[in-house]
Amino acid sequence: MLARSNRKDVWDKITASAGILSFVSGILIAGVGGYFTYSYNQRQIDLNRNQVNRDGATKEQANKVLELEAIQKLIPVLTSTDEKGKAAALVAIQDLAHPELAAHLAELFKGQGGIQYLQQAASSSNPREKQVAVKALSSIASGGNTPDSRLASRALSDVFAGTRQSVVRVESQRTDAISGSVTLVSGSGVILTRDGYILTSGHLAGPSGSQLTLKITTVFGQVYKPVVVAIDPVSTMALLKVDGVGLHPAHITTAPIEVGSDAIGIGYALGNSTETAFVGHVARFDGKYIYFDNPLAAGVTGGPLLGNNGDVIGLMYGTENSIGVAIPIRMASGLLAQAGIPLSPT
Repeated sequence: MLARSNRKDVWDKITASAGILSFVSGILIAGVGGYFTYSYNQRQIDLNRNQVNRDGATKEQANKVLELEAIQKLIPVLTSTDEKGKAAALVAIQDLAHPELAAHLAELFKGQGGIQYLQQAASSSNPREKQVAVKALSSIASGGNTPDSRLASRALSDVFAGTRQSVVRVESQRTDAISGSVTLVSGSGVILTRDGYILTSGHLAGPSGSQLTLKITTVFGQVYKPVVVAIDPVSTMALLKVDGVGLHPAHITTAPIEVGSDAIGIGYALGNSTETAFVGHVARFDGKYIYFDNPLAAGVTGGPLLGNNGDVIGLMYGTENSIGVAIPIRMASGLLAQAGIPLSPT
């Protein structure tokens, strides 16, 4: 009787264990099945993704071929004398998402159409288009005294029209206190504030011991009689003040000056009544002077030297061994402080 009871207990335990084992087995089978199902689905997703990538690459390659064919068809227009057609062709190339290529071709084929396109691109709000177009215009403008270089210089001047409004012509008449001899000197300057503070070259506001008469003329023909606020003998710059209202101040920057970057000077060369742009690249910067590969004409000293975004990075100073020389704007920190202008990196 006792043996029979023991056998029944063992059988019950085996039966219970079998149920547990069956449950565990079911879980394991489900887990393995789920794993293989997940692996299969993941594999299919990867295969689909790879196929999409291959299709995209194939489509992109086909689009590039179509773009190259379109550009190839436009080359005869670029080599023609149809300047309007040339400008339109360059716009089409730019619209194919190739502003660098369009700028390079405009620089290569030049002409009125190429420069017209570059001027339009350089006025763009797109930083990428603007940068490559300004660089191309700078290269053409610095290519010697040719019709294309003069057109490019004028185009750059127009691009930076806002800065043009900030550039003034400075005329200085000095009468020697002893001999009575009169010396006339002309130069340029840059407007700092709307109420009439102007920065220029110190030699236009001195030397002491002479009777000085100054005249400022803006790009709009407004004429002012300035007073000399201060002359900094270290930077050789002078701060002038006119009784002006609503003038157009330039934007200055003390951002790092990089060798090889574009440099555009604007001033009134040789006493001309219209300003001229001098285009080059920063050849050297020793902390005190900026040297750029374009000599300056008489009359532009005191005018602004611009970076390729139109901000003033320096004041034109003179020419040394056929190299233009400018003074970095940070050297004018003392004079700017007197005008209430904080000088901070931008």
